[in-house]
Amino acid sequence: MILVIDEAHLLRPEVFAELHTLLQFNHDSKSVFSLVLSGQVNLIDKLTYRTSAPLASRVTTKTHITNLDESQITIYLEHHLKVAGEKNNYFLHNQLQGFIKHHLEF
Repeated sequence: MILVIDEAHLLRPEVFAELHTLLQFNHDSKSVFSLVLSGQVNLIDKLTYRTSAPLASRVTTKTHITNLDESQITIYLEHHLKVAGEKNNYFLHNQLQGFIKHHLEF
């Protein structure tokens, strides 16, 4: 079983301690479930808190996804607009480029 927690950077430090307790449950010497934490960059900072240290010590893999470039953002947004049923190419041509340029400035 896999427990996935998205937006884990929003969790209170006490929750990390509770998750560590849950991870200690075993069945036939094997962990009952695996935990996947997904969140923004400050998730790593939260795992360095003293109360989060026991859970952080059990982390086996960390990864960081870098920002998308303009062409990758275009492909991503076009795909999701198509899935949502958007057929207006005017939006894709004009608004999408303005949206991307605005967000790449941050």
